[in-house]
Amino acid sequence: MSTDDNKLVRIEMGFEQGGLVIKPAEGETIRYSPEDTQVIYNHLDQQQAWLARSSFVLIPVPGGDEPLSMQLSGEAAVLLLALLRKHMQSRG
Repeated sequence: MSTDDNKLVRIEMGFEQGGLVIKPAEGETIRYSPEDTQVIYNHLDQQQAWLARSSFVLIPVPGGDEPLSMQLSGEAAVLLLALLRKHMQSRG
C-alpha cells in the first residue's frame, strides 16, 4: 500500500464477517462489506492478465464523503486476488 507521499506501508489482509479487512502497520483498519469485497474481486479478476506487470493498481476505500482509493503494487494486487479467490471459493 502507498500513502500520498508514495511511502511504502506494510499491510495485513484478512476477512471478518465475510468482508475484506486491510490492516496497515500504521493507521486505521479498513473494513469492506461482503458486497464491496465482491466488487474488488471482480475488478481484479477481470484485470488479472496484466496485474503482475503493472506498477500499481487502485482499489476503492469504503466510507467517507469523498470517493477514495488505495494504491497497491502490482505484486500486492496479485496476492490480494489470490486471497480473494480462495475466500470466494470457501464461501461457495
